[in-house]
Amino acid sequence: AVINAERAPSRIADLCATHVGLDSVELAELLHELTITDRLRKVVELGVDLNGNNYGDVGDVLNYAFTISNIGSQLLTSTYLLDPQVTDLVCDTMTLGGQPIQVLINDQIFLSGFGSGSLGDLPVGDAVMCFATHTLTASDVARGRVDNTATATAQGSSDEVVSSTSTATYGAFQ
Repeated sequence: AVINAERAPSRIADLCATHVGLDSVELAELLHELTITDRLRKVVELGVDLNGNNYGDVGDVLNYAFTISNIGSQLLTSTYLLDPQVTDLVCDTMTLGGQPIQVLINDQIFLSGFGSGSLGDLPVGDAVMCFATHTLTASDVARGRVDNTATATAQGSSDEVVSSTSTATYGAFQ
């Protein structure tokens, strides 16, 4: 099953109250045990400003930084990041907490199959950073904005799949 990370807690609460009849204390305990959530945050900044004018021009480079966080209560395994708009996506090989991890990205996802092999775990409360760039084109400048959306997906220890999407927008054009 795929769970939308933003709506999972309220959906579980509704189901428990309606079908199981749990009180609020029992529900809180259950939610603590069952919460499987990842969060993707993506930011963009002008990284290379060829003419130094602090605005995006053709040939300038946008830097993207992604943070995939485990904000749930279960260990996450098999972490994936899909951003089809960039070609140089890379992820750190260690989590911010110092655990080894391999995040499969873009084409690697389709070559490996979801949930295949041990890629390292993303412990509760930990995060991993990923990075990419985009060189501005004439059409980006003419459009006056660059929107880029990425999706992180992971698998909880109970084999449930969670997903989080984040969009970064760059709009500093003259």
